[in-house]
Amino acid sequence: MPQVVCAIDWSMTLEYLKVFLCWPLVALVLGLLFLFNFKHQISNFLSRVTEGEAYGMKFKANSPQDSALTKDTGHVIPENDTLKWVTENPQKAIDEYNKVNNSYKWERAMNFIYGTQIDLLEALSKRGDTGELYVNLAFFLDEHQRRIGNSNYQMADYLNFLQLLGFIISEGDSHKLRVSITPYGLSFLSYIKANYADTWNKKPY
Repeated sequence: MPQVVCAIDWSMTLEYLKVFLCWPLVALVLGLLFLFNFKHQISNFLSRVTEGEAYGMKFKANSPQDSALTKDTGHVIPENDTLKWVTENPQKAIDEYNKVNNSYKWERAMNFIYGTQIDLLEALSKRGDTGELYVNLAFFLDEHQRRIGNSNYQMADYLNFLQLLGFIISEGDSHKLRVSITPYGLSFLSYIKANYADTWNKKPY
């Protein structure tokens, strides 16, 4: 009886394994398995979510009991004293609104601002009302260009981003233009130092 020889092309086999075991595919399979096995729990949690953050993955959800009450009544149970408190404390209500609104704007700014621009704001904060000459701030742009590896981003755009956010102001003529940080810019620095204590000055570029 002839002997059957099974020749395996190991190099081809390894190539197939690379394809089937590559990280994106493995992550997709694991993700699908997770969703399939916990779909009811995930659906229940998502139905109770009231707050969330994109990148920090911080979410806040009602307890199952609160959600049950909400579902039964068809609306969130109101806090009866809220309207009364706002009516009696209009300035405090405005202050609270501004605090939440500013936090939202500062979080968005933190997502887009460059690390060198934060360094620039920090340097301006130490100069106070005196500010700094426009030309002397070129150091921060040069550092940004060095880190990112190109020089396409120009000084006008680099500072205009901070000015549009209300973090800095420019004063004087074109030859002696001075740039200083605004109270709003100082508040932004205080916010990120408090909420990103270990990373506020470690953003890239």
